[in-house]
Amino acid sequence: MFRPLYGKVVFQFWTGGEAQMARAVERFHTAVVTDLLLHNGNPTLARHVRNTHKREVRSGYVLTKEHAKSKNKIDCTIASILAYEARADAIADGRLKKKRRLVVGF
Repeated sequence: MFRPLYGKVVFQFWTGGEAQMARAVERFHTAVVTDLLLHNGNPTLARHVRNTHKREVRSGYVLTKEHAKSKNKIDCTIASILAYEARADAIADGRLKKKRRLVVGF
């Protein structure tokens, strides 16, 4: 959906891949408990975090709704994890490094 508009800027992250998602959840959790990542008090995010349940999988934990048909949303929780993961990916591959520009005067 976004790739036609943004091309190579868009990267896929499959939230259904338990191993990949478990690693992202662990990194996010570590950032929260070490105060590297702080919550600004947004009530929607707070509600979505309270609605989140963890499920143990072979590679750690993934986050889920209470049950598949629950009306309690967790979208902001998952979006926060994905945003944090995208930030880490961008740092790791150098996308956030400022490009040095050479200014030539005559």
